Amino acid sequence: MSLVAVLVTMALGAGVGLVAGVVHNGGRDDAVPVAKDQGNLVQVTREETDKLVQAQSDALKAKDLKRFLAAFDPSDKKLIAGQTRLFKNLQKMPFSEVGFKTVGQDGRAADGFGRGVRFDLDVAFVHQIKDIDLRPVAEWYRWTVTKADRNARLVIKGVTGAPASAYGDSKTVNYPAPWDKWDDIAMVRTAHTIVLAEPAAAGSARQYAPIAERAVADNLAAWKAGGVAGEIPTGYLIALVKGKKQLGTLFRDTREKVFEAGVSITMSGGRFTPDDPVAFGGSRIVVDIQSSFFTTGGSSGPREIFRHELAHSMVTPLDAAKLFQDRDGWIREGFADYMAYRGVDGPSQKISAARAQIAAGGFTARLPVGDIYQGSLAQVNFGYWLGHMAMEYTARQYGEPAVFKLVAAHYRGKSDAEAITEATGQSKEQFEQGWAQFVRAQAR
Repeated sequence: MSLVAVLVTMALGAGVGLVAGVVHNGGRDDAVPVAKDQGNLVQVTREETDKLVQAQSDALKAKDLKRFLAAFDPSDKKLIAGQTRLFKNLQKMPFSEVGFKTVGQDGRAADGFGRGVRFDLDVAFVHQIKDIDLRPVAEWYRWTVTKADRNARLVIKGVTGAPASAYGDSKTVNYPAPWDKWDDIAMVRTAHTIVLAEPAAAGSARQYAPIAERAVADNLAAWKAGGVAGEIPTGYLIALVKGKKQLGTLFRDTREKVFEAGVSITMSGGRFTPDDPVAFGGSRIVVDIQSSFFTTGGSSGPREIFRHELAHSMVTPLDAAKLFQDRDGWIREGFADYMAYRGVDGPSQKISAARAQIAAGGFTARLPVGDIYQGSLAQVNFGYWLGHMAMEYTARQYGEPAVFKLVAAHYRGKSDAEAITEATGQSKEQFEQGWAQFVRAQAR
């Protein structure tokens, strides 16, 4: 059994995809114990697996379905149908780069007694969507591979998502994508977005794509006016789904119960080079069109959820050097909600709920610390609102550019106290005092 070096990234939920991971160090050892009679040796070499991975990459780039399917077990009709669907769906996507790269291997890849071998080969589907991703990103598959005898070719007997071996919300690494799950893909392109949906929801994609486009334009214009330097995406991929189950199983496979209406999932860079091992590559935004943002009527709800998730995706590249480091929830979610309701009044029910929390003694006059996603739904919503009020207070007291300066400083590694001081010139304690007064005034 062997395991090559593995780098794991995964998306955390609660409204924003963050990156968490661990590196397993090990080395592939092809020289497993075998019988002395090498004539009976069945062994899979690194050269063979490299050829298999390269052949699949070449077939995909050449758009050659027959060559692509040749690697899979022809007797497994369900597997062939699934990989045919995958291949055809991938052809619909505007990729500027596609290919597979070996990530790791586990299982018995050698047998000294003439028996066949079976092992798992984890591969990254490295791809870049034109005008969307800043650099190539990766989705991880697990191929179950067999070699029947010493003269046989390698055959892929099964395909699933490679399991994520680090802590986090997802059991897989950016798997499954729409091209893995959906029989077909409906796509609507705008100047700054690609909106995907299943064919049955194609009408929704056409309906909401212009609203998503306007949300991107609003966010980008505000950020540009804020004057903060740094690389941010100008294009975004948005997938529309129906229900929490679908929301939790697209570009991830959540371990926890899904409660959010949308999520921004960070995709790490797919090059795996020593100088750029986990750099931000892009993001995937998934939105539940059965949530209340879409069912209460009008365009304000869709605009709000699109602005919120797009705000997460917009600033994540600023954190490229520290993707393993978590960020304070009140800044993450406060900023996203500030962008969601920027220039418009927030829902009146949020004020009512905040009043109830304050009346019940839930307000400490201190900025939320730790994980604001813990507790009851009312407590989580209150934490979001307190973060939103912190950004609103910053904008009114110090000017809107201070909001972007605070957020950028925090994403670039400053503590919340350091970011507050850099953006406002005040200590965290001084800032909290003014913010607490503002919160009480807003909740009257």
